Amino acid sequence: MNETTSSRRTAPCAIVRAPSPLAATRIHLAIDDLLATIRLEQRYENRESQAIEVSYTLAVPLDAALLDVEVEIAGQKLRGLVQPKQQAEMRYEQALAEGHSAFSIRVVDGLANIALDNLKPGETLALRIVMAQWLSCNGDRVRLTLPTTLAPRYGDCRLAPADQPQVDMLVENAFSLSGQVRGLLARAQLASVTHRLAMQATADGMDFSIDHPRNLS
Repeated sequence: MNETTSSRRTAPCAIVRAPSPLAATRIHLAIDDLLATIRLEQRYENRESQAIEVSYTLAVPLDAALLDVEVEIAGQKLRGLVQPKQQAEMRYEQALAEGHSAFSIRVVDGLANIALDNLKPGETLALRIVMAQWLSCNGDRVRLTLPTTLAPRYGDCRLAPADQPQVDMLVENAFSLSGQVRGLLARAQLASVTHRLAMQATADGMDFSIDHPRNLS
């Protein structure tokens, strides 16, 4: 995951870097038979003295589909709508010119970029993303890979300059993750190569979660 704050998209050469406004990240996985539904929720806070744009880029897992994007700003909910690129860009810029909060989504080369503009000083923003992914069997194993970092990218990136991820190996954004397994895999043994899992058997499957030393609740 990668998030930055920047100046207006119409002036990419005047990008201003500032501490990330990201305040919390939560991920929920629901595995039913061989379908995994991934729900990502992030909360941002504008601690600056002026309105900012948050540009968030995440790697979309292989074989995953982006189902829904919702943004909540100051109690108002905005939902993503698929439109032709030029029309979407015009509506985005028009909303900003009128002083409204707005967001746009671009999916390029396996990266999904979400630009959220006009977050006013002191305002909070909640970003909710829903993805679905079919799981494939390899012998008696089923593997789910969920990218949580972006490594340096080699070659040309087709994202706009203001949206291209800025990679810093020293930056860490903690997150919490919880999930449930139901259906065909309800009695399967769960394991993670990157995190320690806390598991609890239920009447119809298994619940699990990971803990992080820093709690961003």
